[in-house]
Amino acid sequence: NYENGQIQRGKAIQHPCAHTPEPLRQWDDEYMPLLKQRQILIQDVGHYAHNIERGIKQILVVPLLFGDTFLGNITLRSKHYRQYQPEELELAQALAYQATLAIQLMHWAEEAQQTAILEERNRFARDIHDTLAQAFTGIVIQLEAAKRLIPSETGLVLE
Repeated sequence: NYENGQIQRGKAIQHPCAHTPEPLRQWDDEYMPLLKQRQILIQDVGHYAHNIERGIKQILVVPLLFGDTFLGNITLRSKHYRQYQPEELELAQALAYQATLAIQLMHWAEEAQQTAILEERNRFARDIHDTLAQAFTGIVIQLEAAKRLIPSETGLVLE
């Protein structure tokens, strides 16, 4: 969250909706179909109590979509009612596109790291298995040879 010239992360985010256990159902019913159609939403929100005390009058919501997958949204809150120019909306969409790519690249990098870890574990397990199998085979061969040699030299019988 970026507000009043400050970047806020995690629990430091002061926006009242940031820490609600249940997201607003109105997003599911009202906004989600529009966001999934890649529409930018501009809404007057000055009548909500948490916006009144913060002076927020309007929001602009830009969806973050990768293919058909909704990743989230960028929301710009304004303390003034305004008419956005087409180039401003284009810029907001370009920013959302770049953020979407960054999120997806981070996701792919995490997947690649997990895949590399799994492949290394599997290679290590194969190496251990092969090494132990060879070692155990060598021990069995040595024991068989010892069984044949010991009785002839000592008179003991091994089974």
